[in-house]
Amino acid sequence: MTTFDLNNKKTSEIIVKDRILSSDYEKDLINKMIKSIKEIGLTNPIQITENNELIDGLVRLKAMEKLNLEIPCFIIKNKDVDTLKLIEIDTNLIRRQLSKWQTALLIKAKKDIYEKLHPTSTKSFKSINNIKDKEDREETEKSFSKVASEEFNCSEKTITNISKNVDKIKEKNPKTIDLLSYYDNASKFKLKGTEIDYIADLSIEEINALNSTLEEKNSNGEKFKISEILTNDNKKYSKNKQLNMILEYEINSFKNDISNYKEEEIELIKSFIKTHNVDFKDTISKSFKS
Repeated sequence: MTTFDLNNKKTSEIIVKDRILSSDYEKDLINKMIKSIKEIGLTNPIQITENNELIDGLVRLKAMEKLNLEIPCFIIKNKDVDTLKLIEIDTNLIRRQLSKWQTALLIKAKKDIYEKLHPTSTKSFKSINNIKDKEDREETEKSFSKVASEEFNCSEKTITNISKNVDKIKEKNPKTIDLLSYYDNASKFKLKGTEIDYIADLSIEEINALNSTLEEKNSNGEKFKISEILTNDNKKYSKNKQLNMILEYEINSFKNDISNYKEEEIELIKSFIKTHNVDFKDTISKSFKS
């Protein structure tokens, strides 16, 4: 059973650990909160654990810290770490005006915790479970995409794609997550959904090139749109992506019947692949590079 106490604490007593969203607070939010506190006081206490670790209320905490005031705190008891993290995620998803990127990070984090708490909901568990004899199968729970789609009133495919995009970017280079978060917080130009889709489909080499450009521009304090980087610095990559799409169609049309193609035609395709440096490894290697 969950219980809580309400006590005042010094802001210096509150421990702020790693946050899911970037810790680059937006100054205007803190200033607005300070103005509100001066006018009507703090009407909504922050939430902390029994160990004084912050669950929810970072902007309120920073505002009270600047005003040098003690802060009222709901001290949440009898909750495990994962459940406390879910409280933080849900509070942010419900109350904050989030960018597409911030929403994606929170949904991915929520998915990881949900599947940890509900292991029978995962695709891998269900795949193994379905192989068993009917009488030996375990009861499974709703998938995260199903639960989240009902919660956010969208399709399961949308939830799956949002989570996959974060996974794909992180797998290629975890540093990209931090760089994109910095851009999304510091820039007035928030990441668009189409830009996140595009970045998720970049190759490792393209991701590394993007990181270098972002680091340089961020360190110089430049104001820029990430779309300009994607269309200018990565023009050659965009061209290669188009070539990949064309080549994929051509390969799929005859890869199962490659014996019908003359040797010189296969050599011509190999040459095309090498000349344009296209990176279509799985399909190409199976068809031509063996």
